[in-house]
Amino acid sequence: MTNKMKLPYQNIKVKVDFYDEEQKKKLLAYPTSQQIMDIIHNEVQIPIEEFLTYYLFHRKRPGKIGYRNYEELGKNIGKSLSDLEDFITFNGISIATPIDIGKQDLHITERVGESIGLSVVNRIHNISEADWDRIPETKGFKVFDYQVASDGTLIIQVETKGSSVDDNNLKPSTVI
Repeated sequence: MTNKMKLPYQNIKVKVDFYDEEQKKKLLAYPTSQQIMDIIHNEVQIPIEEFLTYYLFHRKRPGKIGYRNYEELGKNIGKSLSDLEDFITFNGISIATPIDIGKQDLHITERVGESIGLSVVNRIHNISEADWDRIPETKGFKVFDYQVASDGTLIIQVETKGSSVDDNNLKPSTVI
């Protein structure tokens, strides 16, 4: 994907870990447990264009030109940069919430979580530029957020969460 705009940096570095021992046990029961462990032991480098494209996936609409798939959304990453301006700091290594805004905007937190989550799951399943589809919510049932048809073997579904905390080395009570 070629963009003429000046992007803040080339990559965002993300450190991935298990939320707790219960989640670790569940995730390591998947056939992709080795790939999950590889991600845990190595920081993930997400290209900024990928991060900004997946940030827009909540806008993906099959019938809307410019919003139908990864490639088309990737041409709109200026909208991501505009939305994130003054609310996310690109510090050359990763991203952070600027100190002067106080509590992060929930919309931004959710979209950043979705973007990073989709990028990480792509790496677990060795897929790139996946056209994840939002799973429609069903009244009375919990569903995952996104799914992709297949990685060649499995149908993949993912639930993403976003959280903004002062110290991401700690698990605050606001993260459930």
